Amino acid sequence: MSTKSASPVFDWADPFHLEVQLTEDERLVRDTSRDYAQDTYEGTHDIHALIIGRAITGIQAFA
Repeated sequence: MSTKSASPVFDWADPFHLEVQLTEDERLVRDTSRDYAQDTYEGTHDIHALIIGRAITGIQAFA
C-alpha cells in the first residue's frame, strides 16, 4: 500500500513566510521605506547615463 505524502507548497512571493511574522507597524515601516526609495531613486540611472554621456562626448543632453 503506497501513500503519497503531500509535499509543501513553495511560495515564490514569500519563500520564508516572513509576511506572517511581521507586525502591522513593521509592515507600515517596510512599505513606507519602499515607497520613499522608489520616489527618491527612480530615474537616477537615466540621469547618470546622461551625465556620463556628456562627460564622454561633450554634448549637453539635457537643459
